[in-house]
Amino acid sequence: MRTDQSIINRYTVTAGVLSYSVTFPLYERSDVAVYLGRPDGSERLLVLDTDYSVSINDNQTGGTVVLENGVAEAGDVLALLSAVPYTQELDLSNVATITTPD
Repeated sequence: MRTDQSIINRYTVTAGVLSYSVTFPLYERSDVAVYLGRPDGSERLLVLDTDYSVSINDNQTGGTVVLENGVAEAGDVLALLSAVPYTQELDLSNVATITTPD
């Protein structure tokens, strides 16, 4: 079972910009964890539907995080992390032959 994969998008917040792209698959709005880092080194986990909202692309290949006004300041760092567990429940062999029924 593989659980060590991590996917992240990082952005430096620009004044007046509230929308940031999520470039990894999203299936539910809670599939992205949003962290905000300040220039002083502090960081915090933002709260969905309080600090930000999420919209998912129709094909679930990503989406958009939209910050609420006043949550972030120019120069802050926004980190969008995949909260989807990357597990492989099935053991597959790289030498196995896969056949399909006729």
